[in-house]
Amino acid sequence: MKVTLSSFLSWSKSDFVKAFFMVVGGAVLGLLVTWVNQGIFTFDFTEIWHTAYKAAVVYLGVKFFTPTPSSVVVDTTKTDVIDKNTNKKVA
Repeated sequence: MKVTLSSFLSWSKSDFVKAFFMVVGGAVLGLLVTWVNQGIFTFDFTEIWHTAYKAAVVYLGVKFFTPTPSSVVVDTTKTDVIDKNTNKKVA
């Protein structure tokens, strides 16, 4: 199992995949909030897009400024540990 963590002031591929899900979730949540507040089922695609976009931007912003955990537990019997700098197997 390979775990990809983003470094401080950077993003990994998994951050963009998670941001995509935030876009979908933000759009659905924005739609539900609009329906509850207005009491009527209408689709304002501009408002849905803006809510989804804001959710993704906020998520990526938080991930950009959040450092990775200082320690990661790796079971070397199940995975290979590779040095990031040399790209060679460590254990």
